[in-house]
Amino acid sequence: MSETAWRLSVFLGVLILMVLWEYASPKRRSRYSRKERWPANLGIVVIDTVLLRVIAPIGLTGVAVWAENSGWGVLKIPFTRN
Repeated sequence: MSETAWRLSVFLGVLILMVLWEYASPKRRSRYSRKERWPANLGIVVIDTVLLRVIAPIGLTGVAVWAENSGWGVLKIPFTRN
């Protein structure tokens, strides 16, 4: 099973578990119906996923460039130089 399929399976499994748990034993009555809340919550999940896929690589690349320009790095240990 690929990593993407594994992550999607775990996400859907946890989502289904939470949905069943909410139906089985709600802690209190909500002001908003599920039809109002679930699309908003799933929209937040989609936005979060897209932003993470875009921002994380850009941020990590920026940190790598900064570290290289600053002379930092794992392979810049003194005993590795000839």
